[in-house]
Amino acid sequence: MTRLASFSNSNSSNGAYCNGNSSSNHSLEPDIGGGGGSGLSMPQCALLSIIVGLVIEISFTGIITITLRVLRKESRNFWKMACLMVFFNVWCIVYMVFFTLSYFAVEENCVLINSSSNVSAHLFCVSYDAFMLFKTYAVCKRNKIVLACIVLLLANRAVWSIWDIAKSTGVYDAETDVCAYYQYPLSGFGYNTADLIIDAFCTIVSIVANWAYLFTSFGQLGEVIAKENILRSILILAVNSFILYVNLRVEDLMTILMAYMIQSYTYTRAVNAELFWVEERRSAMQHSADAGTGCERK
Repeated sequence: MTRLASFSNSNSSNGAYCNGNSSSNHSLEPDIGGGGGSGLSMPQCALLSIIVGLVIEISFTGIITITLRVLRKESRNFWKMACLMVFFNVWCIVYMVFFTLSYFAVEENCVLINSSSNVSAHLFCVSYDAFMLFKTYAVCKRNKIVLACIVLLLANRAVWSIWDIAKSTGVYDAETDVCAYYQYPLSGFGYNTADLIIDAFCTIVSIVANWAYLFTSFGQLGEVIAKENILRSILILAVNSFILYVNLRVEDLMTILMAYMIQSYTYTRAVNAELFWVEERRSAMQHSADAGTGCERK
């Protein structure tokens, strides 16, 4: 989720205010400090806007593709995954819209825009976590122990989200005429850590569940399933590990924003890549069936 301040810089300009100023508080204490700082340049804002546009385009295309696939009724079981994917893509678009609006937040709408951005960002991330955990549950063949862990992990993430929504908000600084986003340090660390734990859990379960496919010949379908789940889990784990590092060590606003935009882009690609993997699994199943009958599709 895009946090416009690291935990070591818990109050900074929301949306960065192109060519504006941002106030900073180099303390982990949850109080708001003053002091001016440089905002983002127009080229930096333009770069962020391009990434936002790419993310929205992926989500919008994903919604259309998912809808068409559901209407074709190609699979009776796809509707569950389709609901999760559409929910994710909708909140992704909403989040990107509020992220962009935060560039133009003023005193009258500072709190509203920042709060809306925060809520949509949490729904964006939680829906991605739900998608990953749903895939993990399917890969482990609906193991009850894994299901219990999934419920606990989602509940933990939800608690951190609610706490962060209650504690983090937009704050208008009259002296600098800047709408700043105040990130409550503890909740920020908490939900990022919760995401990282979920990523690690999905990665470990995916590797264990697909271990046999990695070292023995179980056919093309097994290879596709292994590649799909393990590669996605490892990629997201790496991205979120980098995000946690940025939050703990980096104070440059543009670096923080770019890190979170990369995360948003990666999340969106990972979810909508399911449409590609669906076709790969179908092709692998057909290949296995043809091999079993000694036939080859022409």
